[in-house]
Amino acid sequence: MAPEMVLGKEQVDARTDLYALGGVAYWLLTGQLVFEQDTPMAMVVDHVKTEPVAPSQRTELEIPEALDRIILKCLEKDPDKRFQSAMELEAELAAAAGPNDWNSASAEKLWQLHRPSAS
Repeated sequence: MAPEMVLGKEQVDARTDLYALGGVAYWLLTGQLVFEQDTPMAMVVDHVKTEPVAPSQRTELEIPEALDRIILKCLEKDPDKRFQSAMELEAELAAAAGPNDWNSASAEKLWQLHRPSAS
């Protein structure tokens, strides 16, 4: 949950969705939540007060520095410091991508490492 939602601020817009997208990207790359706590309330407080650890520091996979920066920018506490639109985020991702950075073998390796367990 984006900090502005937790704090009940009236300014909730597309940047809030980009925060959530950053959280999803974080989980997809690391297999871990941005913040892991014993209670949901403690986790929500972390989303307001605690700076996230870069994804590259929480996984055995090699994550490019540019992708770390992009995800952390999505997870900025202040909406004005996040990407201001999905188009801005898309442009940054396109600029950071190399021609052969991702392929089906990379996807399969990631899936095997972080496949969710059946409950």
